[in-house]
Amino acid sequence: MAYDPEFNAHVRETVTIVRPMPSVVPRGSSSPRDQQPTRSIRLQPHVLEAVDEAAALLGMSRSAFMSWCAYNVALDILRQHKEYEAKRSK
Repeated sequence: MAYDPEFNAHVRETVTIVRPMPSVVPRGSSSPRDQQPTRSIRLQPHVLEAVDEAAALLGMSRSAFMSWCAYNVALDILRQHKEYEAKRSK
């Protein structure tokens, strides 16, 4: 999917994220697959503090919180794009 400036102007300012639930997917050494590669991102200290605080409030690790947020935001943006394309094609 390529960058679409019209969609970028259309996309909502908010996204909906479902409440996190404990993972039923085996992780770490219990995983049936090899360990996934580690990803690294840079965050400013105030952003990292907010992420850590929010993750702690939900009883999640920083990694699980970031993965959960990124995945659910991506799903919501993809859903919005499908809605946008459906309206545009009419």
